[in-house]
Amino acid sequence: MARRIADKPRLIFAAQVRRKPFFRRFMWSILAIVAAFGALIVLDYVTGLNLADVTLLLIGKIVALVIMALFAIRGLANLWRAITYKSESMQFFNQGFVWRRDDKIHRYGWNKLAGFREGARTLRLFNRPVLQFGAQTLRMQDKREFNFLGRHGDARRFANVIRPYVAAVTGARMGRALRAENPIRLHKHLVLHPGGVEVGKQVILWSELDVQRNSRQLTIRRKNQAGKFKTVRRFDVHQIENIDGFMDLAVATIRNHQRPEIAQSRTSQVFSSDSQAANLAQRSRRAAASGERRAQKSERGTRAGTGQRRQRRSSTGGAAGRASRASG
Repeated sequence: MARRIADKPRLIFAAQVRRKPFFRRFMWSILAIVAAFGALIVLDYVTGLNLADVTLLLIGKIVALVIMALFAIRGLANLWRAITYKSESMQFFNQGFVWRRDDKIHRYGWNKLAGFREGARTLRLFNRPVLQFGAQTLRMQDKREFNFLGRHGDARRFANVIRPYVAAVTGARMGRALRAENPIRLHKHLVLHPGGVEVGKQVILWSELDVQRNSRQLTIRRKNQAGKFKTVRRFDVHQIENIDGFMDLAVATIRNHQRPEIAQSRTSQVFSSDSQAANLAQRSRRAAASGERRAQKSERGTRAGTGQRRQRRSSTGGAAGRASRASG
């Protein structure tokens, strides 16, 4: 995985299934049926003695029959689970998971995961699972499969907990396959290629692709000539294996392929600023050289003027001396 994992495993999810509680619930259902049947007999006896209103007694009988029917259904369901279910316990860690079935213990690291499919569907009421069907399936590299079912707990919560680890492993494996130029089939109408995605009969380049995902659907969109994204196809997320790894890979690849214009503009800005700085420095050097040349010229001019004044003074003094000598 991208970040370094601590040596000590950290528990992130745990669940267990035992058959004894189902058998216990079956026995309690039998007791409830016996109690309701006893109440029905008493009500029937009271009806024969005319000790109470017949309408009230009839309502009581109906209630007793309904209770007997409900607990009979509940009892049979628990008896079926007690017979058919296996005692299981599972512990999921940041490094892998341990799944116990009866007396068998299976230990796997996340790097041994071949595929994960979110095939469970949940009917919820007030954000609590009421009815669950389907399974969250973990498929390992040795072809063994582990199905997280409704009896194990909240399937949505389970998927949310393990999703980061599944996405890291499967996304990295998909990336290596694409770098080796091997196509990846996620669905019969969805295939990944190094240059883009094949959706049905259309091939969409990474630079033209956009993907969106919610709890039910994966939406594939394509950029048109006007620069707007239009929906090409929608897929049921329960039918796509390794959708989390695909999303990680697709988002990163799309980001890399759809930024060349931005990168080019940033590069041109850098080059432009560098050339401006170079021009400014060159101009500064030229100005400094010009100032130095002007200073040198002025210094030479000053020296020349001083020499000329000295020559004038000396010539004037010589002429005055000769005149004084002639007059004397």
